[in-house]
Amino acid sequence: MRADFVVIFYLGFVVLSDYGIYPSSILPYIQSLIESEDRATFVYSVVLSSNATAQVLVSFVCGYASKLIGMKAVFIILQLVALLGTAIYAMAGYPIGSAWAILIGRTLAGIGVGVYALGLSYISVASLDGTHRASNIANFRTLATFSIIPASFVPIIISLPFISFSIGPYDVNEYTYPAILTFIMQAIGLVAMVKLYQNPEAISVKEDDINSNDALLSGENKPKQPKKPEPPPVQEGKKNFYISPGVVLVLSIFGFQGYLVATIMYVMPVIMLDKYEWPLVIYTPVLFVISVLALVGTVLGKITDKRLGYWRHMAIVPTMGAISLSTVIAAVGSTGPDVIYAPIGATLFLSAVGLMYCMYQLQQTILATVYSQILPREFLVRMMPLTSALYGIGKIIAPLISEAQAAAFGYPLIFYVFLVVSAALMFISIALNRHFLPRKLPKLTSNTSEAEPLTQDSEKISSDSDDDVEKNVS
Repeated sequence: MRADFVVIFYLGFVVLSDYGIYPSSILPYIQSLIESEDRATFVYSVVLSSNATAQVLVSFVCGYASKLIGMKAVFIILQLVALLGTAIYAMAGYPIGSAWAILIGRTLAGIGVGVYALGLSYISVASLDGTHRASNIANFRTLATFSIIPASFVPIIISLPFISFSIGPYDVNEYTYPAILTFIMQAIGLVAMVKLYQNPEAISVKEDDINSNDALLSGENKPKQPKKPEPPPVQEGKKNFYISPGVVLVLSIFGFQGYLVATIMYVMPVIMLDKYEWPLVIYTPVLFVISVLALVGTVLGKITDKRLGYWRHMAIVPTMGAISLSTVIAAVGSTGPDVIYAPIGATLFLSAVGLMYCMYQLQQTILATVYSQILPREFLVRMMPLTSALYGIGKIIAPLISEAQAAAFGYPLIFYVFLVVSAALMFISIALNRHFLPRKLPKLTSNTSEAEPLTQDSEKISSDSDDDVEKNVS
């Protein structure tokens, strides 16, 4: 594997490991600095929302900023901001002594998450062709998702009392260990980025030249059919965005996924710990199992992407249907022991959540590739981060809406709303299925696993793709 891809994959690993290292320690860390329980809970909710908000804002701007100052400069700035936020978080107890330092630190860490979205842009631009791009994106997401599993063991290890110690007035304990470990990993990523980064555009041009020479040597330089005139390329430096039905639908699904995941993370502890009264010692291993199912979904997405090849978009509708089915099961399980026998209700609810996570990861792996292939090349850097932005918006609004729904009508309503939305997206995906097709048909070669459709069908698909609505919004 190329050295620059190793760096990008490592940065994705570090970013998503955050979801396994921090969640169990943030609230206790805040409570150790604030005496009032109500105020500590309020600060905790603000910390979560500010982190997600920072992710959304940076996802909107980092793609455009990379066009202005270069992708390498944006990578380095995001990593430096993340390092600063991690350091502030680690010093919230001493020497700062304020819970608001946790808020500032986690907000800056949210800005650093932009590395993940920009990494997708880098992979999309630096990949040789559609086949390599699909494989690289799937590998990137698989490795990044895998990071949650080893990271979930960190809170268990750092909670052991014998590994805590002090350096003068500074305590190294279960509150500060997460930041210290993250700081070390981020520093390694920054050094690797400075040393091994390569310009993705230069890589693509170089590989194209090599492929052209190979074609000449092998006698494959045959006359090509005349192409239809294409619109002039978008000039760099202008705030242009590509819009088509396929792009809008994919971004809508990403927003739904963020809303789905954030709602589950908000609802699941309430239902399992409060309604079913599960002890924490049993609930924690269940979270680990769900993380494993998420990884299984990512691996299945990678396999599905490779097997279906050009027709990978055909997996979007079945996965959305599976999510719709799981919302019905979750609604039944969320009624609690007052309505359903407790073991059955808990089993139904957790099974539905596990299925949702598995299908969500499978679908997102496919969607990332589909989105990268329906965008014109000149928009990849600028618009790939929008997937993380829409995903983050869903995470911001989910807890607020879910809390209002649960207070007014109970938790089952949350999942019935999911049923309606997911079913609507599924039927819209069926109606607009042709807009998921790549902009260019794959070439039939001896070493590709993607099946090329028949010539007659290819011409029809190409004519349909030319009918997509394309607008430049300034």
